[in-house]
Amino acid sequence: MKKSVFFIIVIFVFSCSQYPSDFNSELFFETSEPVEHQILNIDTAVLCGFVADMEIMDSLLVINDFVMKDNAINIYNYRTGEIVAYLGFIGQGPGELIDPSFNVFTSANKIQLYEPNLRKLIEYNLNYEERQRISEYSMLESKINGYILEVMKVDDHFICMGKNGMFDNNRFIILDTLFNTVYGTGEYPKLIERQSIKEIQDILFYVSHLALKPDKKRFAFGSYIGAVLEIFDISEIEKEISCINTIKIYPPIYDKRKNVTWNDDTIIGFEDLYATNNYIYALLNGSIGAKYQYPNSICVFDWNGNPIKKYITDVPLRSIAVDESLKIIFAVTHPNEENPEFVYFNIK
Repeated sequence: MKKSVFFIIVIFVFSCSQYPSDFNSELFFETSEPVEHQILNIDTAVLCGFVADMEIMDSLLVINDFVMKDNAINIYNYRTGEIVAYLGFIGQGPGELIDPSFNVFTSANKIQLYEPNLRKLIEYNLNYEERQRISEYSMLESKINGYILEVMKVDDHFICMGKNGMFDNNRFIILDTLFNTVYGTGEYPKLIERQSIKEIQDILFYVSHLALKPDKKRFAFGSYIGAVLEIFDISEIEKEISCINTIKIYPPIYDKRKNVTWNDDTIIGFEDLYATNNYIYALLNGSIGAKYQYPNSICVFDWNGNPIKKYITDVPLRSIAVDESLKIIFAVTHPNEENPEFVYFNIK
């Protein structure tokens, strides 16, 4: 296929002197392919209208419904359109949630979802015979002083991310299965010239997105205020986490009068990330806060952070999930502000 070059060009509203010189909004993708959506006929009546994350497990589509009615996770058979399970009900009992993370992780017929308010990671079993079996891991049993905002369970270790306390000197805190601290590690990326740890933490964790490689050897982190894509190697998690690459695309322009949040001048970064063993699929926005809109493209990176391909979509997208074996990208679009619409794209 003939190679093409694509540019994402941003006119920065603020002086570039506020930001390090290594931000680069020009991404060179080797190829581009326009794709047309088809409707995925599933029952969306139970959803509240904001899909935070999606995962694919065999023929199941796992939906994290961020603005919950009664429960956080809805599981569909995408071949039949039928809903097969409801998980993550509202409450403080076993397996219940108040305000869960955006990020859902799946592995070996299990779904992980972290609840930062209750400081617990909940693991739901998708095997039909064992669907009522729920595992909970309370971070209250750890000695981490600080606010734990996100947790991933990778084999016999927990990767914790957050703000304040121990996180001021460590990007990650690694725990064993007994919640003992194994080690702290990792530096924060330099996003502004005169940055404080608190500001950087607030920027990075404002609607951040995580994608865990299915073989559990790497994960990607994407920021929403501005756009920074970080790729980490966790193949030897018992000893270290190493940063493979940091791609700085848009600088973080934000409102910090009270808490860090986006404003009219903010360049919106990553709406979603999805990981396969081959690639990172990203919804990279690029619109300005005052003229906010969902992105009309899906960017594909390899696991070293190199831009590979760009799919130009005929509808704006909020969240994606990819089945490379079927060569299908599932997605959520919002034809109106209230009800999501599920679509899919056939890819080459």
